[in-house]
Order: sequence, then structure tokens, then C-alpha cells
Amino acid sequence: MDATLIAYLAGIFDGEGSVGMWSQGARQNRRFEMHVKMAHEPTIDLLVATFGGGKQIRPPEKKGWQPQWSWRISRQPARKAYEQMKPYLRIKTGETKWQSS
Repeated sequence: MDATLIAYLAGIFDGEGSVGMWSQGARQNRRFEMHVKMAHEPTIDLLVATFGGGKQIRPPEKKGWQPQWSWRISRQPARKAYEQMKPYLRIKTGETKWQSS
């Protein structure tokens, strides 16, 4: 993969994204997930095209607001995407408990 593209997307993820272990119930089926939510749909499309995962839209909550697009990826594909971005991350470096889970 193009290192420049990965570095760019890592910067987007570092500033706009979230990462962690999530579950639907009381710690059942915990899974590693990465999310990015923003108003710029082409960037979300680029994340999906590069790493996979899914894309969703949330309509504007108030008049004059833009819709929010989100990218979500989980489990092994998320771990692969994270490992590709990791050398370029400054904030979400994995030095927290979710990384070892």
C-alpha cells in the first residue's frame, strides 16, 4: 500500500477517530473496533476503499448542519488497519488497555 496514503489516513484517524474494545452486553463478545465520524464523505469513502469496513450516514440534527458520515471496522480487519496506521499515529498509539486485549 502507498505509505503516503496510509500516513494521511492515520492522521485523519488520530484526530477524528476512536478505537477500543466494544460489546453489545455485559462484556460478552468483546471486539476491537475503529471508528471515524465526519462531514466529509470522500474521506470516509477513502477509508472504506483502503481498509474495508462499513459506511453509514446520520442526517443533520439541526437546520443548517451537515450530515455526518461514519466509517466503522472491527475484529481482525480493524487490527490489520490499525497495524498499518500505527507507525504514523501520535495520539492513538496503543499505549492503553485496549491494545493488549
